[in-house]
Amino acid sequence: MLIVKGSSLIKTNRNMKGFRSVRMSTGVPMAHLDLQRINAQGIALTARRLRFFWLTRQWAEHMEHCRLGKRW
Repeated sequence: MLIVKGSSLIKTNRNMKGFRSVRMSTGVPMAHLDLQRINAQGIALTARRLRFFWLTRQWAEHMEHCRLGKRW
């Protein structure tokens, strides 16, 4: 909700400190930002899981090489 603190703000004090007309102050829905945040977190979680599985496989291959006494 946009709050006008007085008629003097409209004519002269356009940049008065504390007077804001950004989306958060005007009541414009911010649901799309929440969806973007959720989507980004899902992508990050998938990347972490893929890295974990890759590291697990690399470690298993390393341990197998050590067990067999092979050198790289």
